[in-house]
Amino acid sequence: MAGSNPASDRKGLVEICVLEVRNLTKIYRKLEERVEGIENASLKISAGEIIGLIGPNGAGKTTLIKLITTVLEPDSGEILFEGERMDKGSKRKIGYVPENPFFYTNLKGWELARFMESIYQADLEDGGRLSFVQLAKRLNVEEHLGKFVSSYSQGILRKFLLSLAIAFGTRLIVLDEPTNGLDPDSYISLKEILKECREDNRAVLIATHQLPMAQEIVDKIAICYNGRIQSFTIKDETVEELYRNIVHHNREVQVK
Repeated sequence: MAGSNPASDRKGLVEICVLEVRNLTKIYRKLEERVEGIENASLKISAGEIIGLIGPNGAGKTTLIKLITTVLEPDSGEILFEGERMDKGSKRKIGYVPENPFFYTNLKGWELARFMESIYQADLEDGGRLSFVQLAKRLNVEEHLGKFVSSYSQGILRKFLLSLAIAFGTRLIVLDEPTNGLDPDSYISLKEILKECREDNRAVLIATHQLPMAQEIVDKIAICYNGRIQSFTIKDETVEELYRNIVHHNREVQVK
């Protein structure tokens, strides 16, 4: 990619695979020229790596994320977390924010946070600057924690859920359109927080339509198009150029 390339700073490091997706398929409907779902998708995410998942609407990004987070069951293929099949123990190391989150409307912020604390068997104060308590402060959510979650605006709810997912995602963080509803200050803060997650050796997968954000912080790009992962990590190209070559011009790009 042109310009700053975070991946270049990681050369020489031993890559530890946190998540591996092998030939994953989940098809809702197959038309003549397009697939609804994903087909034979493969993906690897290493510790200390941020991968940006981009593609047109309906390309299969959210389906892939729901499969990775076990919200959906695949038709075929497998998902390995730290070399093993996903189990309850591994799920406690994964933080997830869906594009359209479900939440308990009858709980206050602190109550829901404590509930999640019990599920993850982790402490809201653990993790230093990446703990829930610190993230809530950094994203300006702290003052809203005593209010009912149902009263939150879209932006406050998104920041609240991001604080939980990042705090509890000690090995893998999966974010589907995380910048939806964020104000400019929170957008800037989120980028800095995700860079700190990389430094903390966490794996991060972000589905986003924000190409400038992807250009600035990701180590690799995975383009989801017509149900497939079309490309992976290109040097000397911008994210926009890569996207246009794959999606608009239907060009084959060498995987690196």
